[in-house]
Amino acid sequence: MPDPVISSIDKTRLEAGYLSVTELLEMAHQNTFLDPFSILISRNVILGEGNTFHPNVLVSCRQGQCFIGSGNTFHAGTTVMVDAGGMVLMGSNCTLGPGGVLLLADQRNSRLVVEDAVRVLGGVSLSGSNVLQHGSEILPGDTAGAVL
Repeated sequence: MPDPVISSIDKTRLEAGYLSVTELLEMAHQNTFLDPFSILISRNVILGEGNTFHPNVLVSCRQGQCFIGSGNTFHAGTTVMVDAGGMVLMGSNCTLGPGGVLLLADQRNSRLVVEDAVRVLGGVSLSGSNVLQHGSEILPGDTAGAVL
């Protein structure tokens, strides 16, 4: 018999368009969710394998597309938001954080591309159309609205 508390949490998350705690736990053989209760991932995110999600990570894809490769690390406080027809394409073996990192593609035709082996440290906000090329690094306090 399912736990009523977990069922209630799952129902709320599903109604908001996010994967349930139960679904995250079922995906634990493909990805690591250090605190599945504090991690929100939209149902329509295409997610690779071997990713690690620390507590308090949000990957929200409402009206747009979000593709995440494999072997990435999302430290606590990382937020990826896609809306209004935007797109986030993330390669593999990237590190977001530690510290708050915001990737925001919430404008029509905004396209945020994070190629393989990119490192983005805390306090960084990227929005609009950006391409972070293979192996690039963005340091704390940097903000970019359109870097190609």
